[in-house]
Amino acid sequence: MNKKTLDILSECDGAIFDMDGTIIDSMRIWSDIDKRFFAAHDMDIPKGLQQKIAHMNFKEMAQYFKDTFSFSESVEEINQMWMNMAKEEYSYNIKLKPYVKEFLAALKERNYKISLATSNQKDLYEPCLKNNKILEYFDYLLNTNVYSTSKDEPTIYLEASKKMNTPVEKTVVFEDIYPAIKTAKNAGFKVIAIYDDSSKDREKDIRYLADDYIYSFDVFK
Repeated sequence: MNKKTLDILSECDGAIFDMDGTIIDSMRIWSDIDKRFFAAHDMDIPKGLQQKIAHMNFKEMAQYFKDTFSFSESVEEINQMWMNMAKEEYSYNIKLKPYVKEFLAALKERNYKISLATSNQKDLYEPCLKNNKILEYFDYLLNTNVYSTSKDEPTIYLEASKKMNTPVEKTVVFEDIYPAIKTAKNAGFKVIAIYDDSSKDREKDIRYLADDYIYSFDVFK
């Protein structure tokens, strides 16, 4: 049992979850997609790329690739290439992190409002949530692309809080990457960080900033 996390939850009525790297084990997939994309352009994947783009929405990432590496494809074409490579993985292969379903079920039993706040696209996150049989636990599904923003800004967290009708100070955010954790904390949310291999180089910074840091969602055990 994680007492600190339980204490935080006891003060909250709503929970907001990031998806990639937080509730699903997908960051390796995106690393593989980036490798395939750069290989198609006869390039090696640049060092530190994932950390630079992790908080961006799809359009921002595609624009970053276009501006930084001068690819011949348009932003829309780059986006579509990613979608084509990712759709089968999200629909059939990507799995939940341990105890995620049990944790969401426990929150629902305790009458929490639950939202998804992701930088991913609807065509990817909805099939993934359905395939893993957790779509039913979410009251609201939000993505940064709809709001033309990224997780450098608190818009998506604030919108989720508004939709759930839970005040910021009574809403907890679950995230795995430092920029998003920093944004949510600065906006006044409680933040519980979840370990992911892709963010382990920022673990010290994340631990310092977040209200709690967990390795697994077996919180109620």
